Formats: sequence, C-alpha cells, structure tokens
Amino acid sequence: MSLKWGIMNNGETMLKKIFLFLTFIFLTSAVYAESAPILPASYYGTINVEGGGTLNNVKLVAKINGEERGSIIIKNNKFGGKSYSEEKLIVKGSSDDEGKTVEFYIGNYKADETTTWKSGDVKELSLTFPKEVLGNNERHNISNNISTNSSISTNSTVEGSSGTISQTIAVSYNDVASDIKSEKIKKIVHNYKLILGSEIDKDLSAKHLKDTSELVNKPLEIKEDCILIGGPVANPLTNKYLSKFNVKVTNNYPGAHMGVIQKQTINGHNVILLAGSDRYGTKAAVEYFKTLDDIPSEPTFVEWKDDEAIKINKP
Repeated sequence: MSLKWGIMNNGETMLKKIFLFLTFIFLTSAVYAESAPILPASYYGTINVEGGGTLNNVKLVAKINGEERGSIIIKNNKFGGKSYSEEKLIVKGSSDDEGKTVEFYIGNYKADETTTWKSGDVKELSLTFPKEVLGNNERHNISNNISTNSSISTNSTVEGSSGTISQTIAVSYNDVASDIKSEKIKKIVHNYKLILGSEIDKDLSAKHLKDTSELVNKPLEIKEDCILIGGPVANPLTNKYLSKFNVKVTNNYPGAHMGVIQKQTINGHNVILLAGSDRYGTKAAVEYFKTLDDIPSEPTFVEWKDDEAIKINKP
C-alpha cells in the first residue's frame, strides 16, 4: 500500500511540475508578445493628379483615424521606391490598428484611394488627387544666387523715399529633418554623409534625419565626415570601426530598445555613431540626436520607450 501511495504521490508531483512549467512558458510568451515592437507598414508608389500635372517636393501624409502616422516627400509624382535601397512611406501603428483604414493627404486634400494597415506590410500604391492639389507645390530658388540646399542668412537694405528698409532672407536646410532642434545639428546633418547598412534602419530612422543617405554592404574606408547609423550587425562600417569608439555596441549591450550617441575622429574625419542593440535602439539614438544643441563630448545612452526617445543612465 505504501509503495502504491508513494507512486501516486510521485505522479502528482510530476504533474504539478509540468503544470507549473507550462504556466511559466505561457506567461513568459505573453509578456514577450506584449513588449515586442510592432513593425510599421511601408508604402511606395505614384501620384496621379486629375487633369494632369506634376507634384515635386510636396509632403504626402498618411493618417489613421485622422491622426498623422507618417509622411514622405513626393518627387516628380513618385514617393519612395520598390528597391531595397529606396526609402518608403513608413506608417506607424499598434496591434489595435490592424485592419484599420489608412488615408493619404496632401495639405487638406485627400486621395481617392485608401489602404488597410497591416504590421510589416510593404505595398505599392497609386494615389489620385484633385487638380487643386497643385497649389501645394513648393517654390524654390528665392533668387538666382541662393541655393535651397544650404542654410544662409543675409541682410540687405533697400533705400527709398520713405527711408531705409532692412530685410533678412533665411533659407533652411531642405534636405534635413525639420524637427531638428538646433541650427548646429542641422548644419552637421546637412554636411555629413549618412551611411547605413540596412533598409530597415533607413525607413525607420535615417529618413527621419536626412533625405539622402548611402546604403552599403561592405566595410568601406572612411574618407569624409559622416554619420554611421546602425549597430555592427546592421552596418558594415560600424562593425569595421567599432573598436575606435568608447562604447562597444552589441546585440546585448546597452540592451533591448537602447542605443548610444558617440563621436570619434577616424582617418582625420569626424564620425558620429548612432547605434543600438536593435533597430529601436538605433531609432532612439537618431531621434534623441535631433533634440541636441551640439554633439555630446561623452557617449550618451538613450532608450526607445512609449514611442519616444529618452536619455538614460549608462546601463
């Protein structure tokens, strides 16, 4: 009897262990699923204007439930491109947005077509707008002597019968993000080459810093001032020159959704590294860099949390 009872007890104990193990796996999976980032949707395609016409340097905005979720600049009636190296219209969302309608706007004008938001979706679109949208075309070249690709501020005076009038003409860096806080960082981003090794980093991060960037798949030599975007796994140049920087970024350090901003002189050129342990850590580094007044003298650690970049202590 005692032997039978002992076997029964051992069986119950084993069942309890199995139950506790399965419960642990279930809870761990649930927590991971909740914390895992939701990939954005990506779109590219063409713009059609009723009656004909060309849109150039005009912002196309994507909205869900009337809220802006992403934007891109239209160039010659095209936005983004199909190939790996071309940028796309990145539309953010959450699990609650699955299946919701995405609407597209230029100014106050809405496209006839819509699409359905799906995490990780990459889709080609053809959008049609009314002819009135042509009024949104931006006018460049303030004068024949001013280039819109550089930032200048000049003072001029006009003398007339009523006295002297002073006026200031200011031109912004049109190739860099408009939400960069300081003029110094804008100038740096404008003058430095953006180098990255992943289209995901381009769509999720780099395009929100500057319109132009170079996508590489091999460790080239650094021959000019540049900004490296992405960690050593994503960016071949980061991998090649990581030993030159104070903080060695890996898949595990500084940690999930964490990144670092740091600078170094390499081959006589200024190099800024914006990199994270994952793509959201890199995004945090890029977005926080845009809020700075100057390049930090020491490595700055950041984290992507609650859909924004925040500064954190060294992990």
